[in-house]
Amino acid sequence: MDFDFREEVSFFTTLHPDGEVDHSVGRSTRTALLTGLPILAGVAPCATLPLGDGIELHHQGASTDAANPVASRLAAHYGHEDLALHGPVYLTGDSGESDTATGMAFAPFDALCDALNAAAGATGIRLYRKVCPGEDVIVAYDDFVPGDTFWFLGTSRRVLRFEDMDPRSATAQNDPGARLLVCDDGFAITALPGAIFPERADRAPAGYWQRTGNRLLPAG
Repeated sequence: MDFDFREEVSFFTTLHPDGEVDHSVGRSTRTALLTGLPILAGVAPCATLPLGDGIELHHQGASTDAANPVASRLAAHYGHEDLALHGPVYLTGDSGESDTATGMAFAPFDALCDALNAAAGATGIRLYRKVCPGEDVIVAYDDFVPGDTFWFLGTSRRVLRFEDMDPRSATAQNDPGARLLVCDDGFAITALPGAIFPERADRAPAGYWQRTGNRLLPAG
């Protein structure tokens, strides 16, 4: 999928009671059969709440699973007050009052992520994902501390220190706060303030997991 063409992709999200969030990305033509989802299985049919333009929340109203306070707060954010949602909920694009839903487009998905973060903050629950070792995660240079392993072009190096850049350099003048990440073999790379980059999950430093709250699944 080419993420430069945002109209070509869509998103589905599952929010579990303990704060685990699963995002699924697919083609814009992908749909989900709601009645076939294990998280919505039950004697009673699943209920659908319209949250906003291009966002729907589906839940099992008869669920006796654990309370889902983030989902309840999210629903309240969109005007569904005094709902006590239980169990996992499934977030999609429009279903048109049918059993089949489309995925969320980029703009609604971005709005949902903002609302999810706000709901989690209001309830004091930290959202997290479980990540497979071979999946890409987004690491920040600030996640590294001396002693961490830093991978560059398939080569592992040991972080030695961060150094301030020469304030007269063009980089320092254009990006105040820019530093050099220096490794023990002499390799150095510019670390711009707030800069991030993709990395394999099993190569991410401890600081990434502390910052995000995500969890690394075991290999296999």
